[in-house]
Parts: sequence; C-alpha cells; structure tokens
Amino acid sequence: MANRDLLRLLVVAVLLLGMASPASARLYLGLGAAYWELDDRGQREWSDFALGGLVGVRINRNISVESRLIKGGSDTDLGRERELEWAHSTLVRPVLPLGYDSNLYVLVGVTSFRFSSGSGGPVWHATELEPTFGAGYEFMVGRRSFFGVEYVQYSGTSRATFRSVNAGLRWQFE
Repeated sequence: MANRDLLRLLVVAVLLLGMASPASARLYLGLGAAYWELDDRGQREWSDFALGGLVGVRINRNISVESRLIKGGSDTDLGRERELEWAHSTLVRPVLPLGYDSNLYVLVGVTSFRFSSGSGGPVWHATELEPTFGAGYEFMVGRRSFFGVEYVQYSGTSRATFRSVNAGLRWQFE
C-alpha cells in the first residue's frame, strides 16, 4: 500500500511542478486508444483495446511531465480470461523537435496496473510501481493539437510483460 501512496505523491508532484514552473509551462490533455498485450512469459498471451487519457505539463519545448490512465479490454487464452482494470503511469517525456510541427519523444517513469480474471473474478496480477519506458512520434494537426503514435512497455517482470501501442490526440493550452 505504501507504493500506491508514493504513486499518488508523484502525481501531485507532477501537477505542482507544472504550477510552480516558469511562465513558459503549458498544460495539455490527451485522449487515445491503446492496443495492449500481456505476455505470461511465453505460456499465455492476452491482448485487446483500451481507452485512455492523460494530463501533462510542458515545462519547455524539450521536456514534459505527465500522468496517464488507461482502462478496459479483456481476452481469453487457453480458457483463462484476463481483464485490464486500469493502468496508471507517471512519466517524464524528453522531446526532440523535428521542426515546428513534429516531435520524437521518449517516455520514462513508473506505472501501477491491475488485471483481473475477468467477470469480477479474483485479481490475477497487481503491481506497485513498475519501471516504464517507451518512444513515440507526434505531428501537429491543428494550431495547438497533435496526433501521436507510441510504443510503451509498462513492465518486464519475471512474471509477465505488459506493453501497448497507443495512438491519440493531445491538446495544448496556453
């Protein structure tokens, strides 16, 4: 339970950092879809689609911090169902601008997630603060809106690997 409290503190720190940062900081929100996979070390594999959202603060043109939540989707493999109840990430996002209208970026942070056996069954796998990393590309589709695609690996523990490919829109506010 202490790790869950640490995750909450990280989220609050992200938001406070955004409020205390220089005037160049910008708040942004995003919505998207994720195609996730859970691999039980080659024995079984589950995958499905989920929906997600994010809130972030762009500190400057080259770095942002954000908090993400994805939820939903279930799959059955060899008679065993797994349902993604939720995954919450707190991430630092270093950005490499490729000009005015597109960016490459890296994601580094921590994630906590929970899978159940489906249909309200017992929790199969719940973690506390797994290391998370990923990379993505985004391009401008409007004055302050971006469309992006990314790969994120939420865990690679000895028990299972949880990863996703995400696509979505991000709106930046001044």
